[in-house]
Amino acid sequence: MEKKLKKSILKKFKKMSFSYFPQYEHELFWRCYDILYAFLAHCGYCLKKWKILSIVYEGVNHETRSFLEYWNFCAKDVNEACDFLDWLAWDTYEFKTSYSDSYIPPLASVIIPLLCERFIIVLATIVILILMIFLMIVLLNCPV
Repeated sequence: MEKKLKKSILKKFKKMSFSYFPQYEHELFWRCYDILYAFLAHCGYCLKKWKILSIVYEGVNHETRSFLEYWNFCAKDVNEACDFLDWLAWDTYEFKTSYSDSYIPPLASVIIPLLCERFIIVLATIVILILMIFLMIVLLNCPV
């Protein structure tokens, strides 16, 4: 039953045609490009190169589209355009990995002092509890 359902869903996906694959704002191009190819491989789509180029171009965000227009993406032939997108995906991936290796996010500079502050508060609370227990022991053992 499960295999039949999966096959029917895949048939519906294959019959559907989509015209773009959206790239979200602030999403690096390599991630969107990688997800598109993973989707195409998983669903068994066999699309021509020009159709994939059209899907990518229609779905990119404003920043990436400006970059593609700057490099005359639409004037390239199909193979050059595919090579260009492969290069762009690789370049944005390298940028992201080199950027993340050398960059300490500002969030860390905020979290570490907060953790230290919380540690001091917890430590002070423990000390106060110990003093209260000690005082209770002393007061209960004293004859009135």
